Amino acid sequence: MTHSALVGYLVDPFDKQTFATRVANALPQLFSSQTTRAPFLLPGQTSLAAVELALKRGAKPGRFREKVTKQKQNDDKLLLGHLTYSLLSCAGTGADAVVFEGERCFDDENLDDDDAPDADEPRGAFAVKIQRANLATWEWIVSNRLAERVSEWDKCGYVRLTELYLVGGEPGGDVVETAAAAKVGVLGMPFGEHGTLQDALNSYLSVGEKMDEVLVMYYTIELLRVVETMHIAGVLHADIKPDNILLRNGGDSWENWAGRRPGSWREKGVSLIDFGCVRPWGFPKSATHCFYL
Repeated sequence: MTHSALVGYLVDPFDKQTFATRVANALPQLFSSQTTRAPFLLPGQTSLAAVELALKRGAKPGRFREKVTKQKQNDDKLLLGHLTYSLLSCAGTGADAVVFEGERCFDDENLDDDDAPDADEPRGAFAVKIQRANLATWEWIVSNRLAERVSEWDKCGYVRLTELYLVGGEPGGDVVETAAAAKVGVLGMPFGEHGTLQDALNSYLSVGEKMDEVLVMYYTIELLRVVETMHIAGVLHADIKPDNILLRNGGDSWENWAGRRPGSWREKGVSLIDFGCVRPWGFPKSATHCFYL
């Protein structure tokens, strides 16, 4: 292609306007009649104020664990519709988000049948990620697309988001307009009980040691497996780093490692998190498509 043709053909996937258009184009599909996992909408100032208070009080590692009184324990709860998160600590902060470790519980008595969680749905340790509404919406889209495109065998390589609350903004004429007016997005997902690869590296450094070469090779193989599957599914993570790699170390049935992952090796390895920078694989035909998944 000539240079002039390329200028009109390529779109910067990280351009803010491109990103905003991409998310706006996706909103109608998120709330269509075919959608089984639509985001929850919490317009108005009440829920927004609760989220802002949680950010103000808790965006510091270990903040909540210092509290002991019953009243202060109640203050550490974040109410979002029918779901309440009991915030335990700040797990991390970034340029665009704050992540809390928490536990969730449902107000089962006030649930409609359509809102009731599955009986098998976990209620224990969760990560609660608070960020701008459009970034949270994009992560939700990516999580759902991966769940649709990746086989059951490979889904353990990605952390599946369990809920998205779009908070704030004035109610619009329909759900799409209300979602578009949201100020903040709150994402819920299972908390990685074994920490991140960065946590593991830091633990080695704290005692003046380095990770064993065989273990480095193992995590490298598992990460390449996850990335390859993600590319086959048509998306690029674009932000792979130790902080975004959760370690999995489940199972007790030890066998010699093999590519088919026998025994408990299926429950060990790595999982990618943080889909805020994910971009579809390939070139768009025009700015109208905006790399829409």
